[in-house]
Amino acid sequence: MSATSLFRAEVATAMAVALVLGLVLLILRPKDRASTRNALLLLAFCALAAAADTAIGSIGGRTIAGILADASTVLVGVVLIRMVGILVFRVVLPAVRVAPARIVEDLVTAGLAIAWGLVWLRLAGVDLGSLITTSAVITGVVAFSMQETLGNILGGVVLQLDQSVRVGDWMKVDETSGIVVEIRWRYTAVETR
Repeated sequence: MSATSLFRAEVATAMAVALVLGLVLLILRPKDRASTRNALLLLAFCALAAAADTAIGSIGGRTIAGILADASTVLVGVVLIRMVGILVFRVVLPAVRVAPARIVEDLVTAGLAIAWGLVWLRLAGVDLGSLITTSAVITGVVAFSMQETLGNILGGVVLQLDQSVRVGDWMKVDETSGIVVEIRWRYTAVETR
């Protein structure tokens, strides 16, 4: 068995695992049907890209076939990370009575997706040393120019992590009072009387 066919078999196995996991999540978490459905649609796109890779590769379009193979590989990894995140944070942890803030799920999922991207780049032969050096300089420039926005985001993160304000709490700011209906990264939504 050649390396290419072995690689395609691994991607096909990952797609099958993601499909089964998605179907299980549709049954276990009807509330998260939209998130699971979106991940399954992305998985269908991956399957189409993998099929197109095989078809185009057989007629001699190796460059396009390689791009499609790479895209399907990266996206299957992202789909698996998203589905495992939903399973862990919305099924397993609530079952053992652990309820982390929603932002923890977002941060862990994003971190794993970035890690998957870096692993994939390394396996594709990209020199990560120069990439990280360039990224650090660009990140410094962006962070300097977006200080206020980043401060708001970090304030929202801290507000969710310390859980000093929760959905359902009543707040009073100056003469306005209301109930907290949503806490997001950059804002807290309060419904007034």
